[in-house]
Amino acid sequence: MDNFLIAQIIFAIAALLGVIGVQQKKKQNILVFFATSTLLASLAFIFLEAYSGTISLFMMSVFAVISYLFDKKENAVPVWLTVLFIVIAATLGSLTVQAVTDVIPIIASTFYILAITRKQESYVRLLTAINLVLWVSFDSITSAYVAVLTDGAFAISTIIAIVRYDVIPKFKKS
Repeated sequence: MDNFLIAQIIFAIAALLGVIGVQQKKKQNILVFFATSTLLASLAFIFLEAYSGTISLFMMSVFAVISYLFDKKENAVPVWLTVLFIVIAATLGSLTVQAVTDVIPIIASTFYILAITRKQESYVRLLTAINLVLWVSFDSITSAYVAVLTDGAFAISTIIAIVRYDVIPKFKKS
């Protein structure tokens, strides 16, 4: 099996986990699925030799685990740690920049890190939606065609979750 096909299969599995993740009601469950999904997508980008995506997604996965550990203890991730992680992710990502489009994963990872440090699930979902728009762009540029479809599905699932958990309950209260 060639690297291109392997990458597409891994992207499909990663996206399935991401779609399941955004439909979770509790933040800890969202984080478990996000950490696993981004780690797999990071691996897939290795097969496409898109190393900016690899590094950004790997850092996103590690930060999801860190956020999960803080959330499990009912503590917020300290601001200094969030800033440090964004700086590390941006620095490592910049080492692989060969074209202007290689900056997209760095920006996406920043939105992701901000998303998973939010206490309210509604902010997690909103910032995740922005993150996904950026990833769909990068996926299409790097020939990660299954990732375009799956991240698109992930984005649609995120929008459905926003409506389901964040918009409809507000209308029911009024």
